[in-house]
Amino acid sequence: MAELRATPYANPLTGLTNDAIQGLLAFMQDKRRTQQLQGLGNLLESTGIPKTVERAAYADSPRGLLDALTNVNRANVPFLKPETAEAAMTVAPFAAPVNRALMQATKGLPVGASVKNIGTKLRVKPPTDDVYEVMDATFEYAKLGGNKTLPINQLTGGVKMTDPKEVKRVKDLAEKISSPDGYVSRIIVDDLGNVLEGQHRLEALRLLGEKNVPVAVIQDLSNKYDIPAMKKALEGKFRSDETRQLLKHSIDTLEEAGSIDKALSDFAMPARYQKPFEDAIKASKVKSSYPQEEALDTAQRNAVEYPLAPAGTRYEEFGGQLTYMTPDEYLSRVRPLELDDVSLENIASLKSHVQSGGKLDPLHIYKDGKEDGRHRAYMAKELGIEKIPVALHTEANNLGQNLPMDALSLLAEQKRKEITGLLE
Repeated sequence: MAELRATPYANPLTGLTNDAIQGLLAFMQDKRRTQQLQGLGNLLESTGIPKTVERAAYADSPRGLLDALTNVNRANVPFLKPETAEAAMTVAPFAAPVNRALMQATKGLPVGASVKNIGTKLRVKPPTDDVYEVMDATFEYAKLGGNKTLPINQLTGGVKMTDPKEVKRVKDLAEKISSPDGYVSRIIVDDLGNVLEGQHRLEALRLLGEKNVPVAVIQDLSNKYDIPAMKKALEGKFRSDETRQLLKHSIDTLEEAGSIDKALSDFAMPARYQKPFEDAIKASKVKSSYPQEEALDTAQRNAVEYPLAPAGTRYEEFGGQLTYMTPDEYLSRVRPLELDDVSLENIASLKSHVQSGGKLDPLHIYKDGKEDGRHRAYMAKELGIEKIPVALHTEANNLGQNLPMDALSLLAEQKRKEITGLLE
């Protein structure tokens, strides 16, 4: 009779964890144990964690792990396998402390091999106050800049934490935000990062250790156009109400046209207003970018070169011909990236990583049409990095070989080497 041998674990760290869990489970469920201990064993099994860890221990690639934990190839069934869903619900409350532990354990490693803090996943709701009312009360000429996620260290205007009443209010608010049913309403800011509404929320998020903040941005157009010069071009030609309307129409035209030349060539007014309208447009002195945005990103724009991880480090394992191209060229050659809140948080995290002196892997373009690095390309654009390193692959992407190892896989490999070193 042929000898039966156990299937080896694909991941030594997960395999060791599985052995520990299965051993504990067998001990607790043994009929010789008390009913209370057997009950705890049954409770542990019902969490789905033992079965999920066991399946993960035998997965030999990211694709294998996906197949083991989900129903990705099956139709008309839930995406997650029942045990995976139960395990996820069980460990969800421990996500924040585990994230902090992994961040500390992988500190200093390149992005892609380390866990970076992109903030707790907050439930986000619209601003408490009406954005239009805040805009009208604060600025003479402004427009909405949309919803964004900004690094918390770029925002100013919180409350003074020296007043005991304010401290208590902020702490109470932080507890509500971090509660299971908690949420945070977007903070209203201008494009300089000044908080216009939500000062207490800003301090509460600082207290919670958040790195990124959901905001609604109002753009002050007086920093984009020379409003006094435009007013002077219309001075004394019309009634005050007509002047205000024509000035507003001129600003709206510039916003729609995008340049003085296009505003003059593509837009026209009734004969009585045409010449003053043209004079106001010409006097606007359109600036290429907001000075607020430049002030907001001064530290970021100091980075003019892509901080590539040193030669001889991990990224060289993934092959490909290394070349350089502009971020826009890279983005034109890969699939579009939806810039939702999660993507914006990832981009902000990458920017913070670069600002703190961190290194990054190169970007990738694979023969089968896949890519790795769209967030880094957008990060490079925002930091003013002109050229980015891209590895071009002539063979199709093998998910088990080309994609960067995640933090857990890297730690498992390091642990395996440590154990091997002790045994030698």
